[in-house]
Amino acid sequence: MQALFANGILVRDNNVATCPEHPQATVGNTPGVKTMLHAAASLLSSGPARYVCCIDRGITGSYDTHGDGSQRHLLQTSANLYNVMHHLAEVIHDPVNNPGGSVNLDDTMVVISTDFNRTPNINGNNGRDHWPYGYVSLLIGGPIMAGPTIQGSIDAAGFTDTAFRYSATDVRAAIQLAAAIDPFADGNFRVSDFSDTLLDGIGTEEQIRDRLKGDILGV
Repeated sequence: MQALFANGILVRDNNVATCPEHPQATVGNTPGVKTMLHAAASLLSSGPARYVCCIDRGITGSYDTHGDGSQRHLLQTSANLYNVMHHLAEVIHDPVNNPGGSVNLDDTMVVISTDFNRTPNINGNNGRDHWPYGYVSLLIGGPIMAGPTIQGSIDAAGFTDTAFRYSATDVRAAIQLAAAIDPFADGNFRVSDFSDTLLDGIGTEEQIRDRLKGDILGV
């Protein structure tokens, strides 16, 4: 562990930025995403790792807020997302704006996702509940070089539009392709695992690979 994480990189730094729009959100005593992102950047840039997963529990408290009669879900989520993006930007290399960053988006893809989203409407306790029917995954860098694009949409009721109802399997398989991993390799996915949206009008493994590249990765 000491050899992998030199120079005190695993020492937590609690002096991290929170959302300036919500200064009343307090900092909790949870593992810091700043520490995790810098450790991930070190592993990726020095070579021993090709894939690193960071799980953000939130700097101001959990994302899993069902409401306590206040707007805590909005305050916490806003501060948490600001904090993640702030420290992610710290580790991404830019020759002009951030030459000290160690993650090069030319050869690294960053994936920001969640296990489920939150309801589009406020519940009776002034919070939000679990909502797996429409959510966003953000893919940055790697093969995605053409600039920002949006693949799919979510309607006013919070559901993924039927024409763009891609599944978690679709997204995970596209990420595998971006990492030069065949989604149909032994132990991965079968044709029947993919969404009806992705399979519409096709059915072979090669057709699915092409549609994953075009529909999900946009390449």
